[in-house]
Amino acid sequence: MWPSTAPTPAELYEKILKVFVVDKKYRDPSYSAKKLAEELNTNTRYISAVVNIRFHQNYSSLVNEYRIKDAQYLLTDKRYMDKTMEEISAMVGFANRQSFYAAFYKILGVTPRGYRMEHLAKEKETAKAWPNMNQIWRDTSIGYIPFFHSYTHMQTETFSYNDEQFADLQMLRYRVDG
Repeated sequence: MWPSTAPTPAELYEKILKVFVVDKKYRDPSYSAKKLAEELNTNTRYISAVVNIRFHQNYSSLVNEYRIKDAQYLLTDKRYMDKTMEEISAMVGFANRQSFYAAFYKILGVTPRGYRMEHLAKEKETAKAWPNMNQIWRDTSIGYIPFFHSYTHMQTETFSYNDEQFADLQMLRYRVDG
């Protein structure tokens, strides 16, 4: 039986998800497992155990996964095309460009610049094949990708999410639970 003051592993898992998906604390380069443990009123060993068991990776890998996912979005969003790799690196929480490049390449097998260039090439190719797709998307009243909402086994009563956070959480839940 768990002591009444300590959260159960399932509760801690939910709290960690909130910190990463809703609060996006991974964007702070100095946010450590120790700070997370303090914020969640537990210790780093317990955080580490729950991350290893529920996320199937260590804390650093989890942080980098979220940072890289965030970077993928920024690298392909037209609003951030003027940002340099250093700026994007800082925006997602990496302390320096080298660790950003190393983590990005380790996770995706391509450099951030290469990823952006591949996306731009695909976008150009799609624009040729589907010239009216942007108009169709703008005319659609759905503000999210329906695929993510098909995995509705998640309970969202405890806190609210915007569509981007919901999609991130659903993909993570599907990967971990499915």
